[in-house]
Amino acid sequence: MEYIDSLISSLHSVPAVLPSTRDFLDADPDGIHKWLSLVNKSLPEVMIGFLTQSHFSEIEKVPTSSLLADPTLDGDLFPQPIDVDLKVVGAKAIVSMDDGSARDVLCRVEVVQGVPDTLDGTPAHRVFTTEVCARTNTPAWYHDVHVSCARRSERFVVSVWDARSEDFLGQVALDVASLHADVVAGDARGTVGGWYPLEPMSGNSWNKYVGGFIFLEIRFGMQEEDEDPEAHLINFVPYATLMGAMTVCGLDPTCLYKTLMLACINIAIASSADEIQDQLVHTDMRFLSPGSRVMLELWREPLGISKHMKDILYLDLVFAERKKRHVGEVPVWALLNAYESIHRSLKAGAMEASLSNGSLSSASAGRFSLKESYEPFTDMENLILNDVLGDIYKYYKAQLADYVSTFKERLPDLETTLLLLRMVSKNIVFRDFRPDVPASFRAELKGVLAEAAQSQFLLLFQAAKDENDRSTIVQTLISFCDLLLDDLRDQHKIFRTSFELELDIVKLVVESYVGRLNSIIENQFVTSVHHHPGLFDAMEVLSLFNGLKRFILYACKLSPSIKKTIHFKMFDLAKWFSFFVPEWLQYLKDLKVSSFESLPRETEDANDFSPGSCSAILQCFDSAYETLSTFIDFDWGLGGVDLTVFVEEFGEIVHHMTAEWCNGIVEGNSVTPTDKMQHTLLNQTTNPVCVQMCEIEAVNAKLWSIHHLIDASTTQIDNKVESTSSWFVKSQESIEKAQKILLQILATEIGNCTQVVISEAVVKQEAAILPAPMPRKKLFVKQETIIQYSNVTVEGVSVNAPMESFNVEALLTDLIQHTQRVMEALPSGATVQELIKCTWDKVINSMTDLMVPPLFGEFEVLRRPLNVRQLSMCSQVMQAFYDVFYAFSMAATGNNADTLFRGGMGTATIRAGMPNSYATLGGDNYEMSFEFLDSHQFANVAALVTNYFEPAAKVRVACDSINTRKNLPLLRLMRLRIDRPDTRYPVSSEIRNWFERVLVQS
Repeated sequence: MEYIDSLISSLHSVPAVLPSTRDFLDADPDGIHKWLSLVNKSLPEVMIGFLTQSHFSEIEKVPTSSLLADPTLDGDLFPQPIDVDLKVVGAKAIVSMDDGSARDVLCRVEVVQGVPDTLDGTPAHRVFTTEVCARTNTPAWYHDVHVSCARRSERFVVSVWDARSEDFLGQVALDVASLHADVVAGDARGTVGGWYPLEPMSGNSWNKYVGGFIFLEIRFGMQEEDEDPEAHLINFVPYATLMGAMTVCGLDPTCLYKTLMLACINIAIASSADEIQDQLVHTDMRFLSPGSRVMLELWREPLGISKHMKDILYLDLVFAERKKRHVGEVPVWALLNAYESIHRSLKAGAMEASLSNGSLSSASAGRFSLKESYEPFTDMENLILNDVLGDIYKYYKAQLADYVSTFKERLPDLETTLLLLRMVSKNIVFRDFRPDVPASFRAELKGVLAEAAQSQFLLLFQAAKDENDRSTIVQTLISFCDLLLDDLRDQHKIFRTSFELELDIVKLVVESYVGRLNSIIENQFVTSVHHHPGLFDAMEVLSLFNGLKRFILYACKLSPSIKKTIHFKMFDLAKWFSFFVPEWLQYLKDLKVSSFESLPRETEDANDFSPGSCSAILQCFDSAYETLSTFIDFDWGLGGVDLTVFVEEFGEIVHHMTAEWCNGIVEGNSVTPTDKMQHTLLNQTTNPVCVQMCEIEAVNAKLWSIHHLIDASTTQIDNKVESTSSWFVKSQESIEKAQKILLQILATEIGNCTQVVISEAVVKQEAAILPAPMPRKKLFVKQETIIQYSNVTVEGVSVNAPMESFNVEALLTDLIQHTQRVMEALPSGATVQELIKCTWDKVINSMTDLMVPPLFGEFEVLRRPLNVRQLSMCSQVMQAFYDVFYAFSMAATGNNADTLFRGGMGTATIRAGMPNSYATLGGDNYEMSFEFLDSHQFANVAALVTNYFEPAAKVRVACDSINTRKNLPLLRLMRLRIDRPDTRYPVSSEIRNWFERVLVQS
């Protein structure tokens, strides 16, 4: 009864419309007047009355006279009606599906009378349906059925079904009289029940999946006797009255059945998503719930609706609901299933007709057999079906005519539309009524899409005109070209796959666009140029030319066959724009860097600078390259241009711009930073010099592009090598000179920063000065203050203890990170290698100057030899820089060593997997080394570290073994020993004489 309540509620929501003239037989205009005088109710109200009297009254609705006139009913009637409560509890051991999966199980309870009790002589029955228990073979429903039984011959037929596959799973038949006798005989509580085995259906082939048990409980109760034994028959009159009124008025029952079907569809739409399959299935009206399908079948014959008419009405209503509701409320497979049911009937009917008249060959007839006989469609059914199919075809054809805006975000709906149009166009009923429809669906579709492409073209042109309402025709056409190009990309990316089974939509659109664009250019641009050439700006026309060129190149890429068409041959850019070539070349010769301004940075971080993107000269060269590449394939002679003169003048202009820009960069970086500025450099996120290096690289690449472009396009010039290469070589020399200077500046920055940072650290590691003792005062004698040093630093650390590695790491963190940022900001691996070479020399010189005084010149008064702690620190700093430069050199040559530096720099990280000892500097511990790192200069510094605390005699031996003139650091150490005597390292007169001879020779 719950379903009947839902159905009645759904009928209440159906628009309360009265029958129209066409709802009466023969379209009788008096029918509506008769209906208003006899019934005066809307179609949903009539259907609600039928359902209420058929399913909620205590006995079936038959005329009173018919009931009382049947003498055979006296012995079959109970003394008074019996209330029967049947509870469907659950089932077990249900047979699984063929693939072993569980079933979606529902139970149907039919209350059937054993004797005819309806107007047409068939046994009347009432049907109740449980909910669906999904994905289980042990369903539990706990569904209550309350009925009133007046006859002993009534029985309950409880059947179990799979709601998904509609497989019959078994049934139980229970006689009311037998159950009542069992209750009276044995159970005082009036209840019987238990597990009943599910039995097959006799004489039916659906028993393949029968098996299992169902648990039922039946409880009986007696009603109180009515005062009037015929009072319960009064409810029969309205039902009979309505049926009689329908006959008198000539109402076509189809409109009532259609109202009922619409209510069933509304229930399906409002139901939960779990009750709607997400896949296309081949079962009639699967979209409807099992209760709706049963209800429609029950009312089909009483209302005189044929199976074909039922399918046609269902297709019409599903299509109407899908058209008016939101996307997704009515699934597309519901519409496809509705059509498929009709298609199968038409196909089977046609095949049966062919079998009967012998038009099929014996082989085809042997392969085909009908499971049941199919009635052909009547003329009226064909007429109604044609109207429904016509509406579907017209609706989806209109959508396809505007497919870009309709389906851009709904591609699955586009594929469904094509499928439906194809199916409808192939329908034999649809074609019988429309002989003018093309035999090929592809031809029909091509015509529709050609019109759609034309409409889209005009729409885009109007959009370009609206965007440039008060602009020139050139600006409108520039915008139009961009819109066409974007639309072609969308057509290729979005719609190509959806249409590929039918036709090449991209080819069709390209041909349409190229042909129509030809007409617009000829009629609106070329005509205006010939009549008013002075009204057009040459560079604006160049932008239009560039847009048209991009469009036609992309069109040819998408559809190469367009080149064979007349439209492509008429798309003659040289013919349209040759008039402007001299002005475009003059624009190139007038180029100046000052014409372009550096673009402001559009970034949240002021230090986040994209190299090369804001340079004025780069913009200037970009403009030159874009201009040249746009019309480079033209025959420049069309405009009377002397190519030799142009190449020479243009090359000279480019060279002067390049040289001037490079000189400006060098001059802007000529200031040497102070020590205070060196600390500021370490905190910079982006080094301006690195940015300029990247700009130089970008300018150099653009110069190469311009050079190759001109060189390849001026093959007819005899002396083209001198004309094109000379100015390029000069420009290249200016760029290389600027690159070397900037690399030296970067190397000097890193070297100076290193010297400043390490010098401060060396001072902190000096031995602390001991307090001076109180001297005795002597008259007329000058007192000399003797400075004495302790063996610990100011912080109390022994000067003879080597520097800890973590202290060196903390000291170098900022310096190494700054070096890393500089290296990573450079444009190429070759530039990184060059910078490492320059910087490595600067670092070696800086560290050498910290350890020993210069070989010549005045000796520093306050210079003292380094202690063990200071020398250890210098040694570790040298090794850390060696590791950093080694790793960056590997990264610059394509190795993965740069992964050592992602996520923070530190000596410990740098030296992961390397020996901890810093006593011996060099690359002996590496599998590979770079020659510029293991240079003679670095070997000399390594020898200096090794012999720093050795006696003077051993230092002399080391100098002689290496080559005295090439080992200046050891000679500088010897000067330190001589000019700053130390009792720990005495210097003999022989060694002094040797040192003086060496200085003279040097």
